[in-house]
Amino acid sequence: MVVLFFTQEKHTPMDGNTFMGQKLMAVVFGMVAAVICIVAFDSINLMVYPPPKNFSYENTEMAKAYLFNAPGYAKLIIILGLAFAGFIGGMVSAKFDKSSDKRTAWIVGGLLFVQYVINFSYIPYPVVIIVAGLALVVPATYLGYFVFVKYLKVKVTK
Repeated sequence: MVVLFFTQEKHTPMDGNTFMGQKLMAVVFGMVAAVICIVAFDSINLMVYPPPKNFSYENTEMAKAYLFNAPGYAKLIIILGLAFAGFIGGMVSAKFDKSSDKRTAWIVGGLLFVQYVINFSYIPYPVVIIVAGLALVVPATYLGYFVFVKYLKVKVTK
């Protein structure tokens, strides 16, 4: 699948970059933007629902107690952050891919999905956050691509 992703169109230089280089940079920039969104929403969550003194995510029991006893709005902020990160990642990948190919958005969504699975396996989250985060990330990434291409009037070349 990755080979098809990079070889389906001609490899012609566009503004000094190769076609494959543009796709790679679109994915990298989409992931960077998504991670920035996750950090921003986590920072907002920590301001709204601050952890107890001497809190550490390395202490899994303490992290579990903090996350499982969080009020609903704190859990909602985390879920919105995970979904919004996918949305922004899809938009940014479409922006930096000169052809606005949806495959870059799908790859960003897949990488975010894997990132969330790894994160959820190390830090104990409530089931509602895990299910919502994993269920929303890939569709949100595609929605970000779609909004960028359809409503921001970006021309898609085939």
